[in-house]
Amino acid sequence: IGNSFDKGNGGLATNMERAALFYRVGALRGDIVARYNVGRSEYIDLGNHAIAIRHWKIAAEGGSQDSLDALREIYNADGKMPGKEFISKEYLDFAYRACHGAQMEVKSEEREKHRSEE
Repeated sequence: IGNSFDKGNGGLATNMERAALFYRVGALRGDIVARYNVGRSEYIDLGNHAIAIRHWKIAAEGGSQDSLDALREIYNADGKMPGKEFISKEYLDFAYRACHGAQMEVKSEEREKHRSEE
């Protein structure tokens, strides 16, 4: 729903406030894509870099490659992008392992589900 308000899909008028509300609801319910979108909105639209990075960290640990990529981009920007002070090399290493582990867990569940259907 948040994306529909963000992009104006489905005949809805673009409304960033409503989009942000639905992104937050999704994030509170554990949706990692919504968590990524909250981080993107906080970072790009509102300039709340610490809050954005906190959301991206949670989403990356849940398996969001987009969030991990955003964190890596900020870390590797050598101060050209705000927020590097909230990301350590040790945390980035941890996030890579956690993200990969979460992605493999999902892939394994899908594989097992498919095998049981055959």
